[in-house]
Amino acid sequence: MVIPGKLSLKTLAVIASVEAKAESKSFFNRIPQFLEQLREKVASDITMTKGESPSEQLNPKAFTKMLKDVNYATISELAVFRPTGMRGGYQDYVEMLAEFQEQIGGIEERLLTPLKRTVAQMLVEPKRLSQAFPVNYKVVDIEKLQKLFNKEVDLQDSGDKIAYSDAVNRNKDWEGIVSTVNLLDDQYQREPNSDILKSVGELTEHINLLIQRISDQPDVYVVKGTTLSALVDATYQAAKEVELYAAHGFNLATAKKALVDSYRQVKEAIE
Repeated sequence: MVIPGKLSLKTLAVIASVEAKAESKSFFNRIPQFLEQLREKVASDITMTKGESPSEQLNPKAFTKMLKDVNYATISELAVFRPTGMRGGYQDYVEMLAEFQEQIGGIEERLLTPLKRTVAQMLVEPKRLSQAFPVNYKVVDIEKLQKLFNKEVDLQDSGDKIAYSDAVNRNKDWEGIVSTVNLLDDQYQREPNSDILKSVGELTEHINLLIQRISDQPDVYVVKGTTLSALVDATYQAAKEVELYAAHGFNLATAKKALVDSYRQVKEAIE
């Protein structure tokens, strides 16, 4: 949500980057607002999964055990739950989640920690500000990930039900689906959202301190406009990736909940 009269984070990032490259003094007035909005957005994105995860996690063999004597055809028309907007069946959706996580995972190690290290080095070694910005971090292709997600999810479809025959091709498919979702969720939880939020907070604090020193000690902290511009661009990229990372956590939680609800729905129908 963008408040009327308030520049979006994307717009602030573009303006701040251009001002930095031009070595404009207005950059120093712009950057605190940019960093404040970035922190607010990240905090908002990170809290997306709250209340979504079910209290229980299905055993991968739960469906198999329940359906061992049930003919697929007899329940093919039964309506079961799905993650909102899922275009096809569970198998394709879960494969998308797995590929998404492979790309966006490790955000702390590959992106946030290297950026914090770079800013810390600039604080203690001002000469780095007049050198080329080091690309010692790894980013993802955000547009590619968005296309991957949109291929499997219709954002305009608010429905959460699907025919059993459209959800899975065989009763035994559930085992692999549940197993994969549980594995992905376990991996995701190893990089807690709270740690990422803390890391982003530390990064913005370091940048604020760096900008203050550049402003207060221009003879010591001699800057190259393109270096500051690259720092702004990298920080904005980090915020966009955190947004995707949080959205992925939300999608995982939604998938887990849909599987639990579907299990209960089927169980109720066959008892």
